[in-house]
Amino acid sequence: MLFEIIIVVCAAFAMSGVVLILSRLFCIRLPKTVIPVVAAISILAATAWLRHTWADRAASSLPEGLSVIATLPYSSILEPWTLVRPRAGGLMVLDGRETMRHPGHPDLAVVSVLLVEPNAETIKSQHIIDCAKRRRAPVSADTTFTPEGLPKPEVWVSDEEPRALYTEVCRIPAP
Repeated sequence: MLFEIIIVVCAAFAMSGVVLILSRLFCIRLPKTVIPVVAAISILAATAWLRHTWADRAASSLPEGLSVIATLPYSSILEPWTLVRPRAGGLMVLDGRETMRHPGHPDLAVVSVLLVEPNAETIKSQHIIDCAKRRRAPVSADTTFTPEGLPKPEVWVSDEEPRALYTEVCRIPAP
């Protein structure tokens, strides 16, 4: 957050300086309101650019073994440009380094999914993925299991969303 503020302030000073230099170079006398207006427009443009490119920058800096499986859209009236083109408000990331297969059920995999949002703590959740039936079961302290070691039927979610989760997990062959 601090770096974003520094970048935005630097952009405002840079654009104001460019306009001031050009006005002196071409001997144009500008109204007193031009420089603050240029600074304000620069702040808006820099903020929009930083926020719209956050997801690409975050995804490119992920370590080996982590892959983006979904982008969570965000739009707000406080950021009117997001009403036209929503920005990424968060990323769902699969941690492939922690993927484990169920020894008794080769179609099942236990995976870690991370929810990464700008300026927020990363949330980690565990899921059991059933590649054969294209369903998942979130695992928490309250999850109840059958005697076979599987989550109870009411825990399973069969919405196949996000699709990339199933694609990534199920492409890894069972041992």
